[in-house]
Amino acid sequence: METLIVILIVVMIAQTVLFIYSNFIDLSARRNQAAAQEALTNAHADFCNEKKRFGEIIAKKDDTIRELTSDKVKMQAEIIERGKHIRHLEDIVLKPGEQMLIVWRPTIEQIKSVYAAAGVMEQMNEHTDAKNLNTLWEDLKKLYQHEE
Repeated sequence: METLIVILIVVMIAQTVLFIYSNFIDLSARRNQAAAQEALTNAHADFCNEKKRFGEIIAKKDDTIRELTSDKVKMQAEIIERGKHIRHLEDIVLKPGEQMLIVWRPTIEQIKSVYAAAGVMEQMNEHTDAKNLNTLWEDLKKLYQHEE
């Protein structure tokens, strides 16, 4: 009878240990597994959101590139048309064998800005630059007055 009681106690202890392991230790592993699964799900969702956002950015850049390419084509066509018009004017104005000379004439605003820059250089004690700008200002004034 004692043997049966000892066997019964040993079986009960084994059953208690097995119950504790399956309910407490295994629950901890399940919690860890659930947390890892949630982290993986969140990481995947973040990745999908970032991928979508970058896709939208790339689409906007592609649209901008298409618009700029379209503008470039339009500008090239405009340049070609203006070139044809200039050649037409050259044929009217110039004699055969002559080349067209394009003369640049400064605007009053450009002349004023050179004078203002010379003043700024003088205030900053950059006398060499101020002198060069004043010389340029005088030359631009003469060029402007000569063209009138």
